[in-house]
Amino acid sequence: MTTSDYMDLILRAGGLSLAIYALVGQVAKPALRMMAKRHAKGGKLSRGQEEFYRWLTRALCVCIGGFMGCMPLWPSWFDTSWGPIIGCISGSMSPGIYIAVSKALPDRLRKIISGASVSGGDQ
Repeated sequence: MTTSDYMDLILRAGGLSLAIYALVGQVAKPALRMMAKRHAKGGKLSRGQEEFYRWLTRALCVCIGGFMGCMPLWPSWFDTSWGPIIGCISGSMSPGIYIAVSKALPDRLRKIISGASVSGGDQ
């Protein structure tokens, strides 16, 4: 394998990580939050419940990454049996990407990406 082959795999793994971040952060996490708030007493989660759902979403990232790694995303020269492993690694990077993006983006752009209202009193 050459350096460009390694870079190709790194870029594919990074793209997979971003896709997992979008899938879990925008689809699975809101659904989990709705279910959690429905089962919570008084509409508020306890500290233990919040911690449980935090780790559940992280585990979900790794599992979805493993499943997405089974997809035909890899080049023809690559041994596809390594795909699920790279997918799990990409999934484990998704929470870190979320934290990095949330700290790096300006507040208004972060609100646009998250779907929140950008018209506020602080204009």
